[in-house]
Amino acid sequence: GGGGGGDGGGGGGGDGGGGGGGGEAQLILLDHGLYRDLPRAFALTYSRLWHGVVLGDADAIREAAEEMGVGQYYPLLAAMLTARPWTDILRAGDTGDARALHEKGTAADKKQIAGYAAQYAKHIGRVLDLVPRPLLLLFKTNDCLRHAERQLGAAGVGSFLITLRYCLCCLRHEARAAAAAAASAAST
Repeated sequence: GGGGGGDGGGGGGGDGGGGGGGGEAQLILLDHGLYRDLPRAFALTYSRLWHGVVLGDADAIREAAEEMGVGQYYPLLAAMLTARPWTDILRAGDTGDARALHEKGTAADKKQIAGYAAQYAKHIGRVLDLVPRPLLLLFKTNDCLRHAERQLGAAGVGSFLITLRYCLCCLRHEARAAAAAAASAAST
C-alpha cells in the first residue's frame, strides 16, 4: 500500500525533481506504518519519566519506572530511553546541562554504549518484558529517529527536543486540568 493511514506501507515521496546531487533539495518521506494512540495515563507517566530524565531527578525517574512496572530497573530504563549511561543522566541534572544526554558520536562512546548493552542484556530483556506495550513502540521509534539524525549529521538534536516539548505540554495540560477540577470542586 501507499504511505499513509498506518497500513504498514513504506511510502516515499520526493520533490518530483531529479535530486541526483545537482544541488537540488530533495524531500523524502518515510512511513514506518506503526501508529498507536497512547492511553492518557501512560502518556502522563512517560512525560513524567522524560521530565525526570532531563532534570536528572532519580526519584522522579524511579516513580515513573514503578508506574511502568520496572521500578527496580529505573536507572536502566532511563539509560534505555536516552541511549546514555546513568551517570550521564545524573550529570545532566547536576550541571543543568542536558547536552550530557546527547550522543557523543565518538568511537569510544559507541564502544561504551555497546559494552553496557552487552553487560546488561539480560536485564534489558527483562525490562522489555515488563514495560507497558506502548513503550516498546516508543523505544523503537526513538531508535529510528536517532539513527536518521545520525545519518543526517544532526544527532540528538531534533527528536530529543521535540519529545521533551510534547512531554512538557502534556504535563502542563494535566496541571491545568487538575487546577480547573480543584477550582470547580471548591466552588460547589
